[in-house]
Amino acid sequence: MKSIKYLKKRIFEAYEQKDWSLIRELINIDEIKYPTIPDFETLGISLTSLNKNVNIGPKNPYLSAKKSDFDIGEKLGSGSLGKIYLVKYKPTQEVMAMKIMDKRKINTEEIKKLVENEIKIHSQIKNPNIVEFYGHFEDELNIYLLLEYCPGVDLYSIEKKLGKLSATEIKKYLIPVVEALIYLKSKNIIHRDIKPENILVCSNNIKLADFGAATYLKPGEKLYDPRGTPDYISPEIVTGNGYDYSTDIWSLGALIYDLAVGNPPFDDITRKLTYRKIVNIDYTIPGWVNPKISDLIKDILVKDPVKRPSLEFILNKLKNI
Repeated sequence: MKSIKYLKKRIFEAYEQKDWSLIRELINIDEIKYPTIPDFETLGISLTSLNKNVNIGPKNPYLSAKKSDFDIGEKLGSGSLGKIYLVKYKPTQEVMAMKIMDKRKINTEEIKKLVENEIKIHSQIKNPNIVEFYGHFEDELNIYLLLEYCPGVDLYSIEKKLGKLSATEIKKYLIPVVEALIYLKSKNIIHRDIKPENILVCSNNIKLADFGAATYLKPGEKLYDPRGTPDYISPEIVTGNGYDYSTDIWSLGALIYDLAVGNPPFDDITRKLTYRKIVNIDYTIPGWVNPKISDLIKDILVKDPVKRPSLEFILNKLKNI
């Protein structure tokens, strides 16, 4: 096994040679096999250099792009920091999605870290079940993220139209999501915001989107900052007892219930009442829900994170519905 000192030396050598592909490889080794190695910033390499070179680097043609380089079309969605538009890059006529984040709203260190994480994480992952990240640039007013455009709708829109989904439909839509989560876990990444709005039903695939809450999680580490959407967060997030990858599994269970029944399992008139139900595991599955779906929900929505099933177990159960 190579020492931490050796890996640090390789990182510095690669940085001096501007070998961005090697840096990407070394970052991956650090995060997965050597979790004790410090981030680049502690090695003396600035975050600006990382963003410009490692995350998007010379492979990305949009580093020096400007907003005027794009024809901006219809709004596709919106979030707490900005809006997403359908755009066309004028030099190549390539169609993509552009997430425009207002810098005035990135006004705390906490929010700044989330944005940096979103760019760093999303730019370093590639999976057919995850919306692809093309690059980013910024100007005085905004930060612009360039993403794969997935023609279609999100899972929330489908659920809203149908009311509830059949077991076959749940299987169809969620197998790719579970496969994406398995991939993310292999990269030591936790998504932290699994919900219908972040699952895109594209013309030829199902894709997990929105890495605004995602972060790296070292093996054995716990996180304490509350993240996620209230209807889908786990009991350990509500109580502040610390959480790990199993919080994504809990959210997946709440999502399965939501799709099968037509509303989230702990839905109530106030957030406080919802949180009370989550902590007390206070939910009921209607008798008409498919038995295999019902059993899977019961397997997942348990208070003790250690007792929740693995993603591989959930994937196998879905495939056998």
